[in-house]
Amino acid sequence: MAKQFTFASDYKHVEAIIPVPAFLEASDGCQLAYFVHHAANQQPTTPVMLFYHGGGAYQVGVYQQMAYALAAGHGITSYLFDIRGHGASAGERGDAPSVERVMLDVQEAVAFVQAKHPQGALFLAGHSSGCGLLLNAQQQGYIKSVAGLI
Repeated sequence: MAKQFTFASDYKHVEAIIPVPAFLEASDGCQLAYFVHHAANQQPTTPVMLFYHGGGAYQVGVYQQMAYALAAGHGITSYLFDIRGHGASAGERGDAPSVERVMLDVQEAVAFVQAKHPQGALFLAGHSSGCGLLLNAQQQGYIKSVAGLI
C-alpha cells in the first residue's frame, strides 16, 4: 500500500505518495524492488533517472522525496531500486552472493528501464556507495550507453 508523507520544499509543505514497490526478476530469480515516480506530463522523450541508494539504506524517505520533486516539478521520471538484500528486495539482508551478481543486477535494471523508455535520455544517479556501484559497473563494462552519471 502506498504511504503518504509531507516534506518541506522551499519553505512549503508538500504532500506526496510513496508508491507501492514493483519488482524486477533478476536473471537468477531474485526479486529486485523498485519504486517509480512518473513525470506529470510524461512523453516518449521524457528524461529518466535510475537511482541507487547508499550502503545500509534503501529507497524510502529522502530518496522518495527527491524522486517526487523531480517528477512533479521537473518532468523527470525516476526509478529507485533497492539493491538485493536491502529494503523490499529479496536476498540475504545486507549481503549479495558476489560482486559480479550485483553488477549484473545493475545491468539488468538499466536494460529494463531503457526498454520501458527507449526514447528518453537515461541518467544514472547514486548516493554514497550506490554511486560507487554505478561508477564501477560502468567502468567494468556492465553499463554501455547512458546519457550521464550523477
